[in-house]
Amino acid sequence: MKYLPFLIVICILLTGCNKQETPTKESLEYQKIVSELQEKTIEDSELPCHLEVTLEESQSKELMYTVTLDDPKEEMYQIKAVFISLKEKENSYPSIGIFDEPLHMIPNQVDGKKNIVKGIVLVGYLKTTDKPKEYHDTFRLYLSYKTKEKENKTVYYEKKI
Repeated sequence: MKYLPFLIVICILLTGCNKQETPTKESLEYQKIVSELQEKTIEDSELPCHLEVTLEESQSKELMYTVTLDDPKEEMYQIKAVFISLKEKENSYPSIGIFDEPLHMIPNQVDGKKNIVKGIVLVGYLKTTDKPKEYHDTFRLYLSYKTKEKENKTVYYEKKI
């Protein structure tokens, strides 16, 4: 009888440890997009905005890549974007509009209250000892948005560095 409380506690701990978390809708969407980017054959496509990628050393001795999307050529609403490195497999990739509030980019407009921004900056990290000028990789962008006419558009873009 004196071991009964101990056995009850062990049973509770064992059943609690077996519980698996169900992935959220957002994490499933993110994983699907990353898989598409890794597997898809990407043909030359034109972006509806300017894209710039820069590499620099971070304080943790990794390379940090910064992706800037700005200067939209058309009105872009409810933007979702994911930017991946084909070499990097360990880190998560930067995204916008999937786990957080979607943003909008409209030429010559900025309104923080309505989530209309001038540009979007995504930051990711690469586990490498290469210096920025020595590093070569293929990066891929998934960009999804709605047009002024509420048409859904999706662009896949590849950038080699």
